[in-house]
Amino acid sequence: MLNHIELIVDRPWTIVDDKNRLITYRFKRDNSLIIAVDGQFEEWAWELLDNETIIVKHHGATSGKLFKHGFVFDGLLFLQQESVTDIPGVFYDKNIIADGDVVSYLDTYIVKRLEPIVSTSGKNFFVPKADEMKIGSIVCDKDFQPANGNLTIHGKTATVIHGRIASITSPTIMDLFEENYYWFFIIAAIISLVFIGLQL
Repeated sequence: MLNHIELIVDRPWTIVDDKNRLITYRFKRDNSLIIAVDGQFEEWAWELLDNETIIVKHHGATSGKLFKHGFVFDGLLFLQQESVTDIPGVFYDKNIIADGDVVSYLDTYIVKRLEPIVSTSGKNFFVPKADEMKIGSIVCDKDFQPANGNLTIHGKTATVIHGRIASITSPTIMDLFEENYYWFFIIAAIISLVFIGLQL
């Protein structure tokens, strides 16, 4: 959970509300949460319950709200109240997206760093380009929601946990043989024929 905390804390997470006001959330390391609107602020408390859930409540309160979170792209935080089916709130880090234009940022990010693939199950994903694939790289579905599970990306098996690559495994010789046994058979037959031809 430490990596998730580092992604959240001490960043100016900003969202535009339905009244067109900028609201900034600052998750502090001491578990205080500063919510600022138009130069006024309130101090709340927050806690990372697990890798997907944040608790937000008033200091000392015994009740609050549970939010699911996802870090689909650097500089963006998606928060959705648990058991609510509305579109998640999209918060942007003002240090990264200074002009607040999230759509342009996504377009640029996708073009520069991600490419589309279709998984064996037929689902569409955006994955890192081959030269940028590493632990921590972002993987999301076509709706920019965090991916989960094992995916084959650029010939390697990537374990993806909440939108981030957690491990990468290269295929073994046996994996390659099982996937391409037909070609191995043909190559072996050709080598055998060449060898026989050389002996004649």
